Amino acid sequence: RLVGERLRGATSRNALPAAGLSVKSLWASSGLGPILLATWAKLAPYPPFSWVLWFINSIAGAPKLYRLYIYYTLLNSLGKWLLPGLHAQLMTGTWLGLLKSTNPGSYSNNIANRLRLLLIAQAKLLAPKGTKPAELPKEALDALCARLVEDKVLVDALGSTSTLRIWHKLEKTPLDSPTLLKNSAPNSQERWVLEALVSGYFPDVQALARESSLAVAAQQAADKMKALKEAVDAARFGARNEALVQQLLSQVDRASTEAAAAMQELDKAKQDVKASSAAIGQDASAKASAAWKTK
Repeated sequence: RLVGERLRGATSRNALPAAGLSVKSLWASSGLGPILLATWAKLAPYPPFSWVLWFINSIAGAPKLYRLYIYYTLLNSLGKWLLPGLHAQLMTGTWLGLLKSTNPGSYSNNIANRLRLLLIAQAKLLAPKGTKPAELPKEALDALCARLVEDKVLVDALGSTSTLRIWHKLEKTPLDSPTLLKNSAPNSQERWVLEALVSGYFPDVQALARESSLAVAAQQAADKMKALKEAVDAARFGARNEALVQQLLSQVDRASTEAAAAMQELDKAKQDVKASSAAIGQDASAKASAAWKTK
């Protein structure tokens, strides 16, 4: 028995050196080693290779605690990039689980803040390409977060590992997208959470985004009309003094075209807000009717 244990220990001790020798022999026999080293020697003095070399040397020369922190930060960022769902389940889920067991109030506030960031991301997704995203009013976001805190069932569901697994998809895809509905299994918690967010919070985000877009469109229309008035005044002054008349008239044409486009955008924003208000009113009426029938 002692002989067998010694043989096994000797075998395990010799395994790593043997593996190291095989790698070294492969490196030497393939001929890639000298080529790669010579190539690196030529490229190392120039950016970005010199930056990589400086970064490696800085890590190697840093204290052990700093090196461990750097390794953790790099691995954490890499995991969040490659496996966002699993990363959220492990890291965010662990933190939320500790909060829920030790401080339920802080847990609810943390979930509400996550919802706030999600709604802001949804407002950005609703903005047309090339336009500034709508800024949701803080008071409206506070009211939506307060509504969530009162819904204990949804608060618990939003902090579950199954929801954390798809959270990165919710941040990058509109909540009413058929893709999200298709990728969630029927009768699953992911489907229930998605439907709860779509029915309870997404319409408010749409309405707030349209109202913000209306304010932006009104400001842009006012600016374009002001620019048109200034161009007309300048053209009138030039006509009286017979100076740069053609150039000033072209500026009037350009300002007139831009003002007309801005007014069209303003009218479109008004129609969107009216349609959204009518839809929200019908939805509220339907909910009230369903509640009355339930009673």
